[in-house]
Amino acid sequence: VGPLAARVYGDPSSHVPVVAITGTNGKTTTATLLRHLLDHSYHPTGLCSTVHLSLGDQTVPSPRTTVEASVLQRICALGVERGIGALVVEVSSHAIALGRVGAMHFRSAGFTNMDHEHLDFHHTMDEYFETKAQLFTPAFTDAAVICVDTPWGVKLADRTEVETLSVSTTGVPADLMATDITSRDDGIGFQVRSADEQVDMFLPIPAAVMVQNAMVAIAMATQQGMDLATIADRLASAPSPDGRMVSIQRRTDTLPACIVDFAHTADALSRILTDVRATTPGKLWVIFGSDGERDWEKRPHMGRAVAAIADVVYVTDENPRFEDAAAIRHQILAGARAERGDDPNIVEFDNRAAAVRAAVLNAHPDDTVIATGKGNEEYQEIKGEKIPYYDGDVMRAALAERGGAQ
Repeated sequence: VGPLAARVYGDPSSHVPVVAITGTNGKTTTATLLRHLLDHSYHPTGLCSTVHLSLGDQTVPSPRTTVEASVLQRICALGVERGIGALVVEVSSHAIALGRVGAMHFRSAGFTNMDHEHLDFHHTMDEYFETKAQLFTPAFTDAAVICVDTPWGVKLADRTEVETLSVSTTGVPADLMATDITSRDDGIGFQVRSADEQVDMFLPIPAAVMVQNAMVAIAMATQQGMDLATIADRLASAPSPDGRMVSIQRRTDTLPACIVDFAHTADALSRILTDVRATTPGKLWVIFGSDGERDWEKRPHMGRAVAAIADVVYVTDENPRFEDAAAIRHQILAGARAERGDDPNIVEFDNRAAAVRAAVLNAHPDDTVIATGKGNEEYQEIKGEKIPYYDGDVMRAALAERGGAQ
């Protein structure tokens, strides 16, 4: 379908710069940051992400991380018609395997990381990796940016056949390295070092884990002709992606900090919660679950990761779909209790709203409450029905019970 649609629409990705972002975690944040950076030099720009499909000022909700091949080609064609300067596309492993990006021509492809995910589809981590790696070949892209913070990134960088920039945030040698990472209440400061220069950056998203995403976006922006000084100016006004580290309530003398996030793998949870833990003077309360009819093997690992960092762990439902919700919770709890035993602060809830409300009502002002896994989703999918639900709304209602959200 991809090659046929490309033929119908005049091979649009060869007429407008299109860049791709892939990885288990951080795709949406990286794509949003990159679109913001490129909008400086390529205005107007477009974005195809898990959250939005956007061309210039026109935005509609996205049905999935990467839309079907015919839709993607049509969006590219619309971009050409409307004079879009550049288009940023999130590319999932499913999209690569199922041909959704068939006949797409990318100027650059970025890799954030790879974690235990989607093994219900790919079966093994090696198969998952090989699927991702297809994107970083001359058949799809002219250039690559690869984060080498993990062994998977190092492995990918070692085998790419296109011009590649490596980035790192952990001290691993790379073409662009993030150093002197400093957390602030209003964001993260860091320095980008290359062989030729050192430039101070500020990202107005208060989570150090976001530096990895920013580094991939920064390197990809340089591949499109932007210099680091211009990127630094632009990054300082970057927006927070929907559903990623959303502050529902800042800490006050009477109210705890409340956050909504999308983390849904063991590694993402560990990284996000480590950041939040570092800025929480009191207890860390975490409400989370795991999607039904998706990679079940990751669930115990998620439970263990959260239990290793959080003080209070509320295991509840996410989108069970047609799977037994209690069975999903049991798998997560097995990992949490393997880490902490029969700790009474590990609690099971069969109602997500009740879990969020209980955490907000019981948390001390020095505490932080974070609900993860659903991010910007405004529903729960249960037995074929999408029931209206948003973690942030439940938090705000509970905060109002305490005396009002601020």
